Formats: sequence, C-alpha cells, structure tokens
Amino acid sequence: MVSPYSQGNSNFDISSRMRADNIFSEYEFYKEIVNTNDIIFSNAKEMIKRYKQKNILIIGGGPSTKELLDSNYEHVFSQYDYLWSVNSFFLNPKLKNVKIDLAMMMLEPDLKSKEFIDYIDKYEPYIGFELHDKWKHEKIKYKKLFMMQTRFYGILGACQRMIIFACFLRANNIGFVGLDGLKSMKAADHSFEKGKNNLPHISDENVFQYQSDEFWNYVNNMFPNVKITNHGYDNNYHRNLKLR
Repeated sequence: MVSPYSQGNSNFDISSRMRADNIFSEYEFYKEIVNTNDIIFSNAKEMIKRYKQKNILIIGGGPSTKELLDSNYEHVFSQYDYLWSVNSFFLNPKLKNVKIDLAMMMLEPDLKSKEFIDYIDKYEPYIGFELHDKWKHEKIKYKKLFMMQTRFYGILGACQRMIIFACFLRANNIGFVGLDGLKSMKAADHSFEKGKNNLPHISDENVFQYQSDEFWNYVNNMFPNVKITNHGYDNNYHRNLKLR
C-alpha cells in the first residue's frame, strides 16, 4: 500500500525545515518554529497559547457539513471555543457569515478574490500555508499568517492534517464534520464549491481506506488523551476512531 507518511518514517524534521526555510524565510511570520519528525509549524508560542486546552471544531468540505448547516448547526458550533476550516469555506452561503478562527489554504482558493478578501477583512482568521513553492512567489499582505505541515500527509485531505495540528497545539476536545471520504469526492458532492470534483492523485478506494485506518491508528497512538468527536457521517473511513 502507498504510505501516507512524508519521507517514510525518518528525516521529516530535516527535510521539512530545509524546505520551509527556502519557501518562507522572507516572511515576517516565519518565527518560533516547532520542528519535529512529525510536524513543523511557525508562530508556536502564539498558536499554543491560543488553542491549548480549547475545544476546536474542524469543518471540512464534504456533504455532511452541508447537512449540518441545514439543521441546528448553532447548537453544535456553540460546543466549541473555536471553528477551523479549509480552502474555500468562505464561498458557502452560511459559513461566509460565521467566524472561522483558523483556516488552511491549499493551492486551490483564489486569495485575491473579493470573497476571500471580504471575509478576512471582516473576521480576521489565522491563515495557514503548507510547504509549497507557490507561497515563495505569492506574497500575501495580511498579518495573521502561519505555516504548518505534518509528516502524516497522504491523500486524505487537509482536514485530517488539521486534526493532527490541533492535537500538537494541545487542544482538549476536537470535533470534525465534512470528512466524508473518497466516495463523496468522486460524486462531486461538496459543501463549499458545487460540483467540485478534483480527486487526489491516487483515487483508489482500497488505498484511501488503508490511509484512513492508518490515520486513526496514528492519532490514537500519538494522542490517546485527546477527545475526538465526529459530527458528520458515520462511515467506514472512521471505523478506527476510538470513543473516549
């Protein structure tokens, strides 16, 4: 099976720091770096101080998010101190009017779009970037920026990596919704962008299931005391999520 781990099981700390230095060294936010064999992120003191022992809900783009938003979502949101999301969440007609405290931007969103600029002007979320050469050339004029990447990467998507990030920031409880797996991706059933159908570079169901199992085994072993709650679909992709 295709491993979801960057650099296998070793040298992520060295390779990720070299790459991060090359991409982000000129950015003002590239400071206070935590760099281990499992994760690299900047603004460490600020991030840990803000999210340590907090309750965080991570909102993905799968169809279960749309279902939650069409029901009593305010009740679920109220259980959490902070909401996190990813990519073009600001295009959702309901989420665009909700304060997301932190969002990871992959390569897809147009960060010069009116929708994005209007959102960050109004709500001022933290905006994070993973290690990609795009950010070396596309300078973003905004204060609340950071970078983050995990050794566990694979094809599952950014929200799983955000769960790992929240764990490393010592969050107390982590909820998630919209992490619905490959089947919904293939059906282009998306809560942020209607008809979005860009699949991961490997779209084999067996590989996706294997990496999903590896993800939950990794999180369970690394962070046995963090409570994680699924507010989305109860499907086979989450069969190894332990109830705590």
